[in-house]
Formats: sequence, structure tokens, C-alpha cells
Amino acid sequence: MEKYGDPFEMVNVKSEATNITSTSAKVELVSEGAATAGKTLKKKILKSMTVGALKSMCSKLFKIEVIH
Repeated sequence: MEKYGDPFEMVNVKSEATNITSTSAKVELVSEGAATAGKTLKKKILKSMTVGALKSMCSKLFKIEVIH
């Protein structure tokens, strides 16, 4: 939170959204794993995506095992 701020101030998940642009966010995922160090992917994800779903997505994209 010190580095990026309060995530709840940045995203309002409960908002009444009518299009995909207002319900999604652009993120940049950077791998720091030994095999994929420095690999960067830019993705558009839904703001309502859970942390568990995001971790699973990263696991598949970077072909790494994540701790659940």
C-alpha cells in the first residue's frame, strides 16, 4: 500500500457499468521467477477478478507454480 496506494480507492468494483471498458483494467504482469525472469505481459482483466483467479492466470501464463 505504501508503494501503490489503497487499491479500494483506485477501483470501484460495485459500480453500475454498462460496457467492457468500464469493467476492465489494464495490468502489466512481470515475472520474477528463475525460468521466466523479466518476462512482461500486458493484459486486460475484469475489475471483479479475484486474487485467486489472477494467481491462476499468472501460473498458466508464466508456466510457474503459485502458492494458493
